Formats: sequence, structure tokens, C-alpha cells
Amino acid sequence: AEMSELSVVQKPEKLLERCKYWPACKNGDECAYHHPVSPCKAFPNCKFAEKCLFVHPNCKYDAKCTKPDCPFTHMSRRIPVLPPKPVATPASPSSSQLCRYFPACKKMECPFYHP
Repeated sequence: AEMSELSVVQKPEKLLERCKYWPACKNGDECAYHHPVSPCKAFPNCKFAEKCLFVHPNCKYDAKCTKPDCPFTHMSRRIPVLPPKPVATPASPSSSQLCRYFPACKKMECPFYHP
């Protein structure tokens, strides 16, 4: 009797975390993560955004979307938009000296002053 119980393969329960590859997940039903099937009733005011366990409408900008908190579904993987580098304020003595290559200086980290 014990042998027959061991041979029965039980389907692992899905994790209550949305699949980060959904809706393009290639694992289908074999995926251990949750794939949403019913529409979100809280959309567009859903506070879970990309972690919501329900379906949100597709973003018209898809992978080109630059809003980090966009509540819509993105079919393609988005490239995260990095925040702009903070502008360095003149602090060191060399920064008060005018760059000898200004205005043609192309060095982004140039320590000299560029009016």
C-alpha cells in the first residue's frame, strides 16, 4: 500500500506571488508562480501594480514605458530608466578653475569649471 502512495505525483501548489515573466511565461501550467486570469476590480487604483494577482489592461507604450509605477501590464520586458546623475556642485579647488578645453570638453566627469 505504501508503494502505490509514493508513486502518485502531487501537483505542487502555486506560490501566491505573480510570475515575473507573465504574460510571456514559457512554463505555462508548470510554472510555480501565479498567472493572473481574472480582471482586477481595483484597477486603475490598484496599489499592487506589477505584483497584483489579477489582470490589468495592457500599457500602450509596453516596453518603452518609462513610468516606474505604471499600473498597466507590460508584455515585453521594460528597461529600467535610471534617474539622472546629480549635478556636481563646485567643491574642490580645481573646480573653480576654468576648463582649458571648454566649450569643446566632452569629458562628463571633468573636475574643472564649465560656465
